[in-house]
Amino acid sequence: MKQKKKLNRKGQIMAQPFVYIFAMILGALILIWGIKMVYDFLSVANKAEIGQMKDNIDKEVKTYMNYAEGASKPIKLMLPGNIKYLCVSNLESDTVKCKIKKGAGAPANCPNIENIDPTLSSVIKAKQKNLLFTPFEKAQLLNGKFKIDNLKPAGDANPLCYANGATLMLTTMADYVQAS
Repeated sequence: MKQKKKLNRKGQIMAQPFVYIFAMILGALILIWGIKMVYDFLSVANKAEIGQMKDNIDKEVKTYMNYAEGASKPIKLMLPGNIKYLCVSNLESDTVKCKIKKGAGAPANCPNIENIDPTLSSVIKAKQKNLLFTPFEKAQLLNGKFKIDNLKPAGDANPLCYANGATLMLTTMADYVQAS
């Protein structure tokens, strides 16, 4: 009988490492799942931030369409983490002449529109969307392409792109709102 008890103890000792290994595997799976959930949550937050910014600009454009010509409002742009530029294009223009505005200074010519986004030129030539968050693949929400009625960039810029931290100035014109 004493021998039988010893055998049971040996079996219990041999099974204990498997319990620890199983617990470590389960803990790793829970950790991986948690990290994935955090990334998914950040992605949803990024989409929500883009949507909220688009809705805010759309609301301001609709509001300023009812104001007297010359009324203006500055909007300080705080773009979501992955987005480098917010661009406004002119749906009525055939030319592509990119300008970039950084900070509160005057817009400067783009050295190369392909540096902003490789497909930006073709999106502008398609003349369907005039509010563009670039790079498009990082925007996630409708690929960062939206249409806002009565919004046009200032001057001959097409598109006029704003870097993070720049000030978007909306100014009421006779029949549209100008982004400068």
